Amino acid sequence: MEKRLYEVFTDCATDLEQLRDRCNWYKKREQAQNIEIAGLKERYNELIMAVKSIYPGESRHETALRFIQQGERRDSSPAKKALGQNDDKLVPNYDPIYQDRECKTNSTMEVSK
Repeated sequence: MEKRLYEVFTDCATDLEQLRDRCNWYKKREQAQNIEIAGLKERYNELIMAVKSIYPGESRHETALRFIQQGERRDSSPAKKALGQNDDKLVPNYDPIYQDRECKTNSTMEVSK
């Protein structure tokens, strides 16, 4: 009986340690996500505030989106001229700030059983 109780307590201690580790992992993940969200908010606000005058009936966001879409539709965009490239050579959704960054928020945690 004593041996069985010892095994139960040992298993509970192991489970508790795993739960603590998992909780710490989630806390670190949440902190990393909060830092990333704060950076994205800062970049979004910078982009939106670059719109000096908005069109009647539009928000800054809508005006900025329209400006970007209009710029992307032009055949002779400044980006193409500056890079001397055609449409097929431009990389869509390329962000040099994040190109080498690992996404640590999508990693999985292994818990031994």
